[in-house]
Amino acid sequence: MKTSHCIYFGVSSYLEKDSAIALKQYELFHLFGGVDLKVTREDNPLTPVYRISGCSVDSIALYNNSGIKSERVVDPDWNSAFKKTLTILNEKKVHPVFANCFYLPYDKKNYKRNNENHLVLLEEFNEITRSFLLSDEKGTFSIDMEDLKLACSKTKNQPYQSLAISVENDFSHQQIHDRIREIMIANARKNRGSIVKEMMKLENGIYEINQCSGIHQTVALQALSIIMRHPNGTISSRGFMSESLSSYSNELCQLYKDLSRLWFTLANDLIRLSLNNIAADEIIQQIKLISKSEEEANNALLKEFEEIGLPGS
Repeated sequence: MKTSHCIYFGVSSYLEKDSAIALKQYELFHLFGGVDLKVTREDNPLTPVYRISGCSVDSIALYNNSGIKSERVVDPDWNSAFKKTLTILNEKKVHPVFANCFYLPYDKKNYKRNNENHLVLLEEFNEITRSFLLSDEKGTFSIDMEDLKLACSKTKNQPYQSLAISVENDFSHQQIHDRIREIMIANARKNRGSIVKEMMKLENGIYEINQCSGIHQTVALQALSIIMRHPNGTISSRGFMSESLSSYSNELCQLYKDLSRLWFTLANDLIRLSLNNIAADEIIQQIKLISKSEEEANNALLKEFEEIGLPGS
C-alpha cells in the first residue's frame, strides 16, 4: 500500500485540476522540506510527553523549492466560509479546506477517534440534498453540509481554515526533479550528523517514562506510539523516502522500506510495553537498531548520489 498524506494529496490534486501540473505525493513530500528526525519533550509536569517529527512540512520551503504558494486562510464564520466555497465551485474549481477528522462520518478510521486537522477537497455542492462532494487520499465521498460545518468549526488552532494554492513561478519539471535530488542530499547530510543525538533523546525518554507508574506511564507510551503513526511521523516519512528512491536504486528503496517497518514495529511494541507485555530493554535495543539503520540509509543515499554524480554531491 502506498504512503499517503492529506496535504500532499490535496496540493497534488489541486495543481493537476487547476494548473495541469503533475506532482506526485512523494515529490511534494520533498518540496515541503522532506525527511527529518527530531525528538522533543513537552513541558508537562505530570507525564513525560515526547514528540517525534519524521519530516518537515513547511509552506515557505515549498515556495522556495517549486514556486508553488500554499497559504492557510481563516474565515471569520461559517457563512463567510460557505460563500467563498460556493464562489470557487461556481468557477469550476475545487476548494481545499481543513476539517477535524473526528467529525467526518465517512472517515471510518478517525471518526469519533482521532482529533486532528485534515485537508479535503470540496468539488461540488448539491442544493437539493444540501450536501458536498469531497475527496481526500481515501477516495471521493458525499457529506451533509451540517456535518462538514461542524468538522470545519472544530479544527485545531482556528476554525474555518482553507488552503489557498497558486503557482507564482513556473518551474520546469526538470528543475523540480533536480531540486528534489538536492533536498535529499542536504537532508541526508544533516540527519547523518544529528541522528545519534536524537535517538539518544528517545532512549532517555523511554527510561524516563518507564520510571512512571500507572496511568502516567500508559498515557506517555501510547502518545509516543500515536505520534510515530502520524502522517508527519517516522513511519510515513520513511515510506515516502522508499517511493522516492525506487527509480534510483532498489537497494536504497528497500533500506527505507525496512526503516518504515522498523518504526512501525517500535510503535506497536510501545503499546505492548504500556500493557507490560514486553521489557523496556527490548525497546531500547530496537531504538539502537533503528539508529544504526537510519545512519546506514543516509550513508547509502549519499554514496549512491556521489557515484552517479548528481548535483550537490
